[in-house]
Amino acid sequence: MAGEKKVHEYGIRRLAESDIPHLRELFRSTVLCVNSKDYTDEECKDWASCGDSTEHWKNLLSKNDFFAALDGVGNIIGFSSMNAEGHLHSLFVHKDWQRKGVGALLLSEAERMATAYGAEKITSEVSITARPFFERRGYRTVKEQKAKANRMYLTNYVMEKPCGIRILPVKDDKKRYMDLLLVGDEQESMIDRYLERGEMYVMSDMSGTPAAVAVVTDEGDGVLELKNIAVDPRFHRKGYGREMIEYLCRHYRGRFRVLTAGTGDSRKTMSFYMNCGFTWSHTVEDFFVKNYDHPIIEEGKVLKDMVYFRRNI
Repeated sequence: MAGEKKVHEYGIRRLAESDIPHLRELFRSTVLCVNSKDYTDEECKDWASCGDSTEHWKNLLSKNDFFAALDGVGNIIGFSSMNAEGHLHSLFVHKDWQRKGVGALLLSEAERMATAYGAEKITSEVSITARPFFERRGYRTVKEQKAKANRMYLTNYVMEKPCGIRILPVKDDKKRYMDLLLVGDEQESMIDRYLERGEMYVMSDMSGTPAAVAVVTDEGDGVLELKNIAVDPRFHRKGYGREMIEYLCRHYRGRFRVLTAGTGDSRKTMSFYMNCGFTWSHTVEDFFVKNYDHPIIEEGKVLKDMVYFRRNI
């Protein structure tokens, strides 16, 4: 973090107490202007007043690593923070720099720092306004709560995301991950139909252990199909499946218009896709009966039809 480094057209640098006047003003203007669509005027004013105290900022700076995004001439246009426990305390983007990639830059830097600290997960208390942004980046909501601003209690969300994971393409010897692929599609001959023509990605944890895998194929007309997504049972309930989908949407955005996924008619898997932003598309009747050499059973139910879901990229 020492000095400034360029990322796209922006820079990043570490913040110090001398930057407090700039942080105070950016925080206040952002809350009053950007967050006003989700909070009342009284709530915004109360929240904004939390930044009035210089001592409060000094205390935050002493407990967290604060850093700023800079425009081309060095002006602070956003800031965020991270600490050794993986807690992201702040992420604010100047009202005139919304939807220009500044927030994504700051969050990527915060996640890099959390990984460097060795944190297992990133946690944050996220406003109503910011929640969709964090969801698109693979964060899941742990709970809704009322958190005290200055005098008032405002609605926000405790959100978290696994930390230290890497997602990399697999170009050669894809079958070395067959055991993991079979978690998502339990017949190897079916996997052989799409494995070589598809693009494959593997997610590994901090130790390098493969935790999840995905295969996508180009179905033409801007349609990308998720043929296989699987998470090692040892890594269930950590948000890895959702993070893989968010990665694929970010990675293929601009090249494809929609991501589709077919799954069995089981409550658990369909709920997963709907929670990841998919909606029902169509159903292929008797798909599992016609294409698999043995009954496919999920949640005690013999699957017959393939249910397709879709999500805009």
